[in-house]
Amino acid sequence: MYKRLVVYLYYYKDREKKENCGYMKIHSNNGMCRMDAKISNVPELNGELGFYLLTETEGQLEGHKVMSGDMKNGSMELRYECKCSNVVDTYSIDEILGVLFYDGESMQHAICGTTRIEDVNLYEFKNKKEIHTEEIRTLEDETTVYEYDEDCLKRKEQGEKECGETPEIAECSMNLEDEVNCHPRTIGVWQEKLFCAFPKVKICIHEIPTVGIKLKPCDIVWFPGRYWRLSSNQFLLNGYDRYRYLMFFKGVGEQEGKYYLGIPGMFGIQTAMTAKTYGFTDFFSVEEESKGNEKFGFWCQET
Repeated sequence: MYKRLVVYLYYYKDREKKENCGYMKIHSNNGMCRMDAKISNVPELNGELGFYLLTETEGQLEGHKVMSGDMKNGSMELRYECKCSNVVDTYSIDEILGVLFYDGESMQHAICGTTRIEDVNLYEFKNKKEIHTEEIRTLEDETTVYEYDEDCLKRKEQGEKECGETPEIAECSMNLEDEVNCHPRTIGVWQEKLFCAFPKVKICIHEIPTVGIKLKPCDIVWFPGRYWRLSSNQFLLNGYDRYRYLMFFKGVGEQEGKYYLGIPGMFGIQTAMTAKTYGFTDFFSVEEESKGNEKFGFWCQET
């Protein structure tokens, strides 16, 4: 069913609503959603702004960053495409309360619009990603980071001594719920910072064990800005819609030292042609079980 909605955007100063500064058109058709924003006449805002979708959980207004755009001379145009059933995290398009543009740090200047009749109260706003962003910034100032399993963290929070047991590493398998307890790791690149911020799982790439982290499309905002367009990549969204996770992992063998974003799926000639069209040129198999000529694995793009 085709639906069309226009959300009027307003400039907010210190979280207080001021004048109208643009609009966002939301189109939904055949399960897909497209959002087109046009902003103008906001000279107070320039540079990179994050685009957030607003939801509400237990009365708390939450922001979910999906991409960024550049404000030039107080104007910006932006487009975001996604599935109607999975606009961000597990929220559908009908659960989105509004949209927000700001720099991710200060609400002194922002742009906001609501999909509902009542105005959004930005005094109740809490950016879910801000907490994680602060954690990553802290890691940038350290040379060594220790990672603990969940029980260690709980004991540490309760004031007990730091857990120092050497964890047992189980045999590598495709059990994606198996987390790896890592030893101290020296951080040098943004990819390693992600491995410190997300739970890790063990996988086998071409029968060689390695470590990865499970992600959602919205987690791509943790990547450098040049990768954010992937959050609306149709091939990526189709793979996530089917398997409910993406895999970010370390290369092995000839690919050791490289990092890959992988979309789970079965290998096939037609799928390979489609994957290449969307920028996922490599396929790494992860298990021997096959269906006909197809094997399960990840369609990958090096990061």
